Amino acid sequence: MVHPERLPGWLPDALVGVVTATLLVVISAHIPAGSDSRAVDAVQYILLVAGGGCMALIRWRPQTAAALATFILCVEVARQYPDGPIWAVGWISLAGVSWQTSRRAALGWAGVMLAALTLAAVVFGSSGLVLPLIFLGWSAAAILAGDALRDRRERLQALRERARFLEMTQEEVALRRVAEERLRIARDLHDSVAHAMATINVQAAAAAHVIERRPQAAGECPPCSG
Repeated sequence: MVHPERLPGWLPDALVGVVTATLLVVISAHIPAGSDSRAVDAVQYILLVAGGGCMALIRWRPQTAAALATFILCVEVARQYPDGPIWAVGWISLAGVSWQTSRRAALGWAGVMLAALTLAAVVFGSSGLVLPLIFLGWSAAAILAGDALRDRRERLQALRERARFLEMTQEEVALRRVAEERLRIARDLHDSVAHAMATINVQAAAAAHVIERRPQAAGECPPCSG
C-alpha cells in the first residue's frame, strides 16, 4: 500500500486536470448548437482538454493558468461555440491567482481577460458586450472567493507557527528544568562530598593529635565511622 506522503506532489493536480477535462468534454458534447453558434468540433475538444490542463496548473503556476484560460476563452468567443462549462475555467483561474498570489494580481488578470474577451466579442462574437459584462460580475465573485481561501490559509499558517513556537518554548522550558535539576543534584553531591571530606580531615587531625600526645592510646581507639 502506498502512503499518501510518498505520492508525487503533482499527482493530485494531474488528477484534478484529468477529471476536469473529462467533465468539460462530456458536458459540452451534450450542449446543442444554436442558430448563431458553431457545433462542437475537434478544435473545441482541444480547448476543453486544455481547460483541464489549466486547472492542473492553478496550484503551482496560477498566472500561467490565467493566461491559458484567457486564450481558451478568446478562441471560444471567436469561433462562436455555444456557452458551456468552459467559462468556469476563467473564473476558477482568477480565484487561483487571488488564492496563490494576491488580490492585485488577480485584478490585473481580470482586467486582461475582460479586455481580451471584449475585443473578441466585438470583432468575432454575436453577443456584443453582454458576455463580457456577465463575465465581469462572476470574475469579481471568483476573486473574492480566492481572497477568502488565501486569508484562511494565512490564518492556518499563523496558527501552525504559533503552535510550533509554543512547542519549542515548552521543550526549552523542560530542558532548562532538567538542566537545573542536574545542577542541583551536582551541588548536593558536591556539598555531601565536601562535608564527608571535612569530617575525615577533622577525625584524622584528632587521631594524629591523640597519637602524638598519647601513643599508647592508638591501639585503644576504636575505628572511627563517618
